Amino acid sequence: LSASVPILDERRAEIEKIEKQTFKYGQRHRDNLDVYYPDQPILIPNAKVPVLFFVYGGSYNTGSRQFPPPYEMGYRALGSFFAQHGFITVIPDYRLVPEARFPAASQDIRDAIIWVKDNAKTIRSSSTSTVQELDPEHFFVMGHSAGAAHIKVMTMYEELRKMLPPLRGVIWNAGP
Repeated sequence: LSASVPILDERRAEIEKIEKQTFKYGQRHRDNLDVYYPDQPILIPNAKVPVLFFVYGGSYNTGSRQFPPPYEMGYRALGSFFAQHGFITVIPDYRLVPEARFPAASQDIRDAIIWVKDNAKTIRSSSTSTVQELDPEHFFVMGHSAGAAHIKVMTMYEELRKMLPPLRGVIWNAGP
């Protein structure tokens, strides 16, 4: 991660030009998510904007949607990258071990997805730019490392899957 700091700092203005808003999706202290808004959304045939959820890793016991300095541009760059390519990008926090027990982290991610679906108008109206309607038929989820494991559980464990909105695509990156 340290090797990326100078590169991301060099591109800070480009990364920070993408609008970001933070929302609370539940009552717990970690029930927060960041939404990155595209300045030029790609519109699917129904003129709505697809949504990409990114779930970070962290060995199950660490991680946050926002890195501390000097690494703070890490997930901000990721959210901005996909927003620059037309997606509304959502990065939720979730409970960690030892506070959380199976399948709490996956429940939190599912709850964040449900919250976004149920609060699409709030997300849209909170933007300072003109954002098209979010498309709940085009929700994608990408997880890295432990985040990939959490979305595997979320999509395969019947108790969680039965409440999950339909997903258009799932990407498991470097997970177990």
